[in-house]
This record gives sequence, C-alpha cells and structure tokens, in this order.
Amino acid sequence: MRLTRVTFHDYRVYAGKQHIDLAPPAADKPVVLIGGLNGEGKTTLLEGIQLALYGRRSEVWQQNGTNYTEYLAQSIHRSGDPRGGAMVEVEFEAIDQDALRQFKVQRSWKVNGGGKVIEYVQVFLDGQLDKLLSEDWNDQVERFIPARLAGLFFFDGEKIKHYADPQRSQELIERGVLSLLGIDLLDQLDVDLKGLEARIAKGVRKGGTDAAGTQLEEKRDALRAEERALQEQVDQLGKERERQVFVCEECDREYVNRGGTLFEQRIKLESDRKRIHDRRTDLERGLIEVASGCLPLRLAENLLAQCAQQMLIEYSVSSARAALNEMSKQQKRLGNLFRKKKVAKATQDLMREFFEGEAAELKEVAAMPGYLNSSDMDYVAAKELLETRLDAERGKAADILKDLRQVDADLQSLDRKLAAVPDDEAVAASMKRRESARHKLAVLEGKMAQVEETRRVVEVHLGEAEKALHKHLVRALEGAQDQADNARVLDHAERVRDTLVELRERLVRRRLAALEQTIKESYANLMRKNGMIAEISIDPQSYQLSLRNREGSEIAPDWLSAGERQLLVVAILWGLARASGRGLPVIVDTPLGRLDSSHRDNLVRHYFPHASHQVILLSTDEEIIGRTLKLLSPAIGHRYRLVYDDVRDATTIETGYFKERAHAN
Repeated sequence: MRLTRVTFHDYRVYAGKQHIDLAPPAADKPVVLIGGLNGEGKTTLLEGIQLALYGRRSEVWQQNGTNYTEYLAQSIHRSGDPRGGAMVEVEFEAIDQDALRQFKVQRSWKVNGGGKVIEYVQVFLDGQLDKLLSEDWNDQVERFIPARLAGLFFFDGEKIKHYADPQRSQELIERGVLSLLGIDLLDQLDVDLKGLEARIAKGVRKGGTDAAGTQLEEKRDALRAEERALQEQVDQLGKERERQVFVCEECDREYVNRGGTLFEQRIKLESDRKRIHDRRTDLERGLIEVASGCLPLRLAENLLAQCAQQMLIEYSVSSARAALNEMSKQQKRLGNLFRKKKVAKATQDLMREFFEGEAAELKEVAAMPGYLNSSDMDYVAAKELLETRLDAERGKAADILKDLRQVDADLQSLDRKLAAVPDDEAVAASMKRRESARHKLAVLEGKMAQVEETRRVVEVHLGEAEKALHKHLVRALEGAQDQADNARVLDHAERVRDTLVELRERLVRRRLAALEQTIKESYANLMRKNGMIAEISIDPQSYQLSLRNREGSEIAPDWLSAGERQLLVVAILWGLARASGRGLPVIVDTPLGRLDSSHRDNLVRHYFPHASHQVILLSTDEEIIGRTLKLLSPAIGHRYRLVYDDVRDATTIETGYFKERAHAN
C-alpha cells in the first residue's frame, strides 16, 4: 500500500481546501519531509489520515474526552459553515485482486438544522464511486491496513519517549503482539461463548428451581464483579502512576536545573580534583628532574656544537703531533740503517724528501692552537649528547608539558563545576520534593503490583467457579430429555474455550520467537554496536523484555542510556512492523525531539530510509535541520512546509522546507 494524496477541506486548522502529494518519486527516495512549528497542523495531518481511513474506529477522537459526533463537530474550521461541514480524503494505491488499483476514501460530515452531525463515507475505485465499498468500508479497510495495526505504522515521538520507560515497553510489546495475531478476535469469541452459556443457564432457571445452580452463578457473578473492580483499580492506579511519573520528571528537571546533579557529584568532583592535582605535582617533579639533567644545555646547543667541533680539531692536532713524533723516530731509524748499510746517497735523499713531504701537512695541522685539552672520551660524550640525549630529553619534556596543559585544562573544568555546585540549602528543597515524588511513585507501583496480584488470584478463582457452574449446568441439562442439545452445546463450548486458551498461548509463543529476532536485528541496525546485545527474549506471560550480552549476562534496561532506550523502542516498533509482513507506509510525528545528536544520526542513517517503502516525517524546525537534514537528503523525495496564518487562524501547505540557517546539530 502507498499513500498518494491527502486532501482536507475546512478540517480543524486547515481552512478551505488543502492537499499534499505523498507518492515517492523513486524507490531510493522514500521519505516525505513535512515541516511545521508546534500548533501548525503536523499532528492534525496524522490524525486526519487515520480519521479518513477508520472514522469512529480511529483512536484520535477518543483522546479528546468527547464522543465521536462532538469530535466531528469541533473539527470543522471556525471560519467554515457547520452546515457545509468538513472533509478529509485519503488516496492510496494497493494491490487488489492481483492488480494495482487506485483508491480514494472521502469522509465528510456536516451539522444539519437540528444540530445533528451527519457523516458520509464515499470510496472511489480507479476513479469511479464504488457503492459496495462505501457501504462496507469499515470492514474493507482491514484488507489494506487493519485498524489494530495502525499504531505500529502511525506514531509520534512522544510515544517513543513514553515507551522508553522499561516498565512501559512490555505494554507496547503486548499490544503489538496481540494486534499482529488478531487475539482480539479470539477474546471476542470467548466472550460470545460465555454469553451463550449464560443464555442456556437462564433457560435452566426458567425451567424449574435450581438453588445450587443459582448459588454457583451468584458466586461466579460476585467474582466477576470483584475482578472488574480490581481491574478498574489497576487501571486507576495506572493513570495515577502516569501522573506521578510526570511529577517525578518535573522534579528531576527542577533538581537538575538547580544544580542537583552537580551537588550529587560534588564528592566525586573533589576526589577527581585531588587526583588530578596530585598528578600535576608528579608531572612537575618529572619536569624538574628532566631540567636538572642535560636539557638546559639546549640553550647553548650552538656553542656546544662548536665545542664538539673544537674537540674534533684538537683531536686532529693531537693525532698529527703523535704522527710527526712517530715519523721522526722512523726517519732516524731508517737513516741509521741506510748509513750502516751504505745505501746510496741518492736513495737516502729520496727517503728524506719523502718524510719531509709527508710531515709538511701534518706540521700544518699540528701547529693549530688548542685550548680545551679534551680527551677522546670527551668528544664521544659530546657527540652522543648532541645527536641523541638532548633530543630524547627534549621529547620527554614536551610530553610532560603536554600532559601538564591537559591537567590544567581538567583542573579548570573541575573548578568551574565545583564553583557551580550549589550549597546544601539551595538544593535541599528541590531534593526533598524529588525524593517525595519518587517515594509516592514507589508506593503507587507497589500498590499496583499488589492489586494486580490480587486480581490474578481472583481470576483463578473465577475460572474455577465458571468450570463448577458449567459442570453443574451440564449435569442439570443431561437429566432433562428436551435439554440434550443444550447440554452438548455447553460441553462443546467449554472445549472450544479451552482450545482457545491453548491456541492463544501457542500463537503468542510462536510469534514471540520470530519477533525477538526481528527486534534484535532492528536494534543492531540502529545502534551499529556489534555484540552489545547478543540476545533479546520476551516473556510470553508478562511480555517483559530481557536483554543479554555475548557472554550471556543480563543487561538491565536501566543500564542503557535514555537515547539507547528510545532507539530500543524504535527497534520494537520496527520489529513489530516487519513481523506484520505488510508493506505499509510509516508516518512519524515529531520523530527526533527527544534524542541527542548521535542517536539522531543513527535514526537518520539506518531507520528512516529503510523503515518502509514510504516514510512520512512531520518535523519541527529544531529536529531535521542542519547536519541531520544533510544526512537525510539523499532519501528525501518531497519536501513540504506547513505555514500558519494568525489572522485567518489557518494553515496552508506549501512546497519546500524550512529555510536553511546555521544550526548546532
């Protein structure tokens, strides 16, 4: 199924006739981005689509605390004529009878002269009004997008935040699983069978006195009433818990705004500061140690190089003098030898010329002045100092100075935080309110758990009472010849009800096994953290989600950050949608308002472009903007902007998106 166009006429904030084309232009551009400020009609657009498709069966009107006709009457734009009414229209294409067909669902209403709201539904198939579809649309729409599944594909960011509470995620899973399986049909069949049994029991009472049956029936009715009362109490406590959760969130925000978080961290901040200050002292000692060595000689590195050069020269002078001395000795020995052997004078002259020639260059070197009087080892030490040790000491000092700069930056940051820590009196009142709110929440949750446990016990007793009454009725009917058929009906009804219970359990278990895998895959795609969560399991009784890492250790949902928990909710919704096996469009209202930048990137990269073949995003000017918009742009097929006119109290739909400006995200 793919939405192609939505049209409003005098529907709530949309004055006159407004339409928006939604069909993606290409398969790789499935995203339709619609921007609007708060109050400009984003949520109204989402509600209008659901109202057109489901009418009285949609959930949108039930949230306003009015009945359906009052909701319709209040949904006519104030500038419109109530007698002219309003209209919401959704066009979509879907495969029907092995062919791609075009559907248009037009739901309109008006207020007649007597003040009564009259509603009309017209369904067009391939451009032609189809009366059969129009008359039976409430059932026909289930073929395309069942009402019970709408919440898995049409949702808002507040739902993500709501279900990010670990205690609420099981509510989402339970609702999703039961919607996928159509368990409501099984439950309705169970109710119908109970009604049939009640009618048969009533016939037995009319046929004669049945004191035992009456007593059993009264016991059953009393238990039913008690169960209903307990369920109402659970529901009421649930509403109180929701309100108290909101109070706790408000107290948490106040506590944080007053510096409560820093107040809690004061001891750790002071400990960190002492540790870092000690680290600075160690670094200073290390720097002094380095400075007490050869490093200061870098200040006279050129002079040191000249000294080394002079050492080399003086080494050459010393070598030349030693060589001259040795040559003189050798020349004398050879002269004595030549005279003793009476070598020819010419040979002797040749030897003398040779020695004098060799000595001339050495004499020049030997005549050079020397003033350092250094040894060979002094030159080797100076050379090592220049070529190795000074660079090593310089690198060591540079590392220490770098660490000192980082330590100083850390100390400044900690000093700023410590300076912002409020005193005890400033945060005491806020802390007291916060603790009181949390205590009330804990008391409510404890009471709710206690009442729920009592309700489950009563439910067990009720089941026993119903079975006892059933057996009594069967025995009573078997004794009367004319009631044999009713006895068989009761017997079969009980068997069917038992079968329904078993069928329900098996269906849930089978579906959960597949759902666990799809949720894990979806979460892995969103988080891109391989191995963080290796296993996801869902309890078939409580629908509680359990997370385990690769080592098999359980990961408490509370251990996840707020952003990771919200992505887990998205993974649950995505997994449920994938498990439904239906190719339906996804519509998300205010998709990123509660997420930080890193988790926004995960949604934009890995969810929105792949959530469905058609993804409609209703964004404020603080969500999909700047860098986030740039990341999403390759997948965007259409861009629209909702523009509100204060004078007309009306919104118009324009092509384009918010004007680009500098954003921090």
